[in-house]
This record gives sequence, C-alpha cells and structure tokens, in this order.
Amino acid sequence: MEQKNVIIVVVVAVLLLAGIGGGTFWYIQNNQGSLSLGAKPTPVPTFDPGVQVIVAKIDIQPNTIIDNAETYIDKQEISTSEYNLNSTDYIISSSDVEGKQIIEKVGSGDKIRKKMLIEPGLSQKIPPKEADRPRRKAYPIEVNAFSGVADMVTVNDFVDIIATFPIPVQVQQAPQEPRYEWKSYLSTKTIVQRAKVLRILRRPPGMLMNEKGTPIPEAPTAAAGKEPTAVGPPAVGPDGKPLSPAAQGANQTEGSYNPYRVWMLVLAVTDKDAELLEFTKQTEGGKLALVLRGAGDDAFDDSSVGGTLNLLLSDFGLPKPEQPKALSDQFSPGKE
Repeated sequence: MEQKNVIIVVVVAVLLLAGIGGGTFWYIQNNQGSLSLGAKPTPVPTFDPGVQVIVAKIDIQPNTIIDNAETYIDKQEISTSEYNLNSTDYIISSSDVEGKQIIEKVGSGDKIRKKMLIEPGLSQKIPPKEADRPRRKAYPIEVNAFSGVADMVTVNDFVDIIATFPIPVQVQQAPQEPRYEWKSYLSTKTIVQRAKVLRILRRPPGMLMNEKGTPIPEAPTAAAGKEPTAVGPPAVGPDGKPLSPAAQGANQTEGSYNPYRVWMLVLAVTDKDAELLEFTKQTEGGKLALVLRGAGDDAFDDSSVGGTLNLLLSDFGLPKPEQPKALSDQFSPGKE
C-alpha cells in the first residue's frame, strides 16, 4: 500500500513539473521581443537645446569693420556637441563682434570665428568717402565741459564745430572827429559739420593741473604705494583752495561736471576742416565749441551766416541802447 502511494506522489510531481515547464516555454516563445536574457532597456533620447553662434548675414570682404550688427551678422543654431568641439573659437554674443575688423572673407551663412577678428587701427575707423564730399582724415581737438557738450559725447557720435574769433575793427571816436581807435568784436561761425568721433582720450586720474588747465608733471614716488608728488603749485578751484586729484581726474557722473578737466577727441574731418580748426587754435583769442548732432542727422546746412553783434541788431531785433544824455543837459539850471 505504501509503495502505491509513493508512485502516485511521484507521478503527480512529474506532471506538475511538466506543466510548469510547458507554460514557461509558451510564455518565452510569445514574449521574445520583450524578455530575452541579457537584453538592456531601450535608452530615452536626450534633448539637445543647441547653441546659437554668430554667422555672416551677408558676404563680408576682408578688412571690413563690423560697425552695424544688423547689417553684417546673424545667428545660427548648432548642436551642443559640435560647439563643444571648438567652443574657444565660436562666437555666441554680437557684442564680441561689433567694432571689430574681419581679416578674411566670410560668405553669407558662414560662421564667424574669433581668429578672424582683430581690433581695428584708427585709420580703419575713418568713414569711407561720401558722395560729393572729400575723404575725411583724423584730427585731434582738446575740449572741456563747456566746449565738449558737458562730456556727453561718445565714440561714433557726430558733431558740428563752432569757431569764435575776436575781430579788430577801426571805430571813429566821434561823428565829427577824424580820430579812430581799434576795438575788438566777436564773430562766430559753424566751420565744421558732421565730424565723426573716432576716439576719446582722457588724462589718467590723479594728473594735476594748474589754474589755467595746464598739466603739471608728477614726480616719481620714493616708495611704492605712495601717491606721486606734484611738481609746482597745486591746482585750485574757484575758491582758491587746492583741488584733490579725485576732483580733477574723476569721470563725470550724471548731473555733475568738472570745469577744470579737459580731454581729447579725435575727429574725422576733411583737409579744409582741419585747416580751419588749426587756424582757430593758433589764433589768439580763438575758441572752438562742439555741437552734438541727433541720431540719424546727416544733413549739411550751408545757409548759416554766423553770428555778430551787427547781425543781432539788424536781423534778430536786439535792442540797441540809446546814447545817454550828458548830465549837464539833464540837470541844467532852471529845469526841474
């Protein structure tokens, strides 16, 4: 009896094992694509945001100055992996291109690389010849807060220049007397129009000046870390007190100016303009003053007649004082 029971148990176990094996085989056969021994899960693709790099918007010739980003450059997206291969030579900001000079030809749509750009020399910044106007050249002019539009002029601005001269005039002393004397009258005229500002040069902070605005040389310091000692009298203000180096050389802030500070502008002018400017500078009593043009103002006005006292009296209605009567006529005996 016991032997018979053992045989039944063995048969049942064999049947169970056979059923499990058959079911497993069927499952594997129907799911080979998803369950295979050693298979790795399919990776999820990574999103590449890309990188916007600077390219040429039009064909750019060698030695071109990129003075207008909208005209010359555009942006193009490349993959992050491509950018990483040469990230030190690609350009991603338009500010890194503006004002630079391209030294080789770049076709429209081609990438602009850092190795293609250099800082242009002053001669490269002089504007090209305009129609019916002579080619311009670089000329320096020294200004202060009064003659330099309160230090509000920046590079690439355009200015007009007014010259003022003292003109000697021989004046008759009295209508019935043949005696004459020389008097000096001022005459003002716009002598330069639409001069482009190429460079602005400032004195280093701390350079001392005397009361006439003339720089005073500084002696070298004996020990490192000490302020240089000025040679000669210190610069003074309107109250006669010495000005500190910071007051003389600090950059202007909004709403303030330093009447004792001067700086240099390099302008693009014609030969005729340069001659008139130099003549004014070398004439005793001659003065120059800048007039800042608005953005986009490229007109030339040749109708200006200048300014004199006679023009103010005759054309602008400036009232002329009457000759005062002699005291003897106003208070003669018998008159109240």
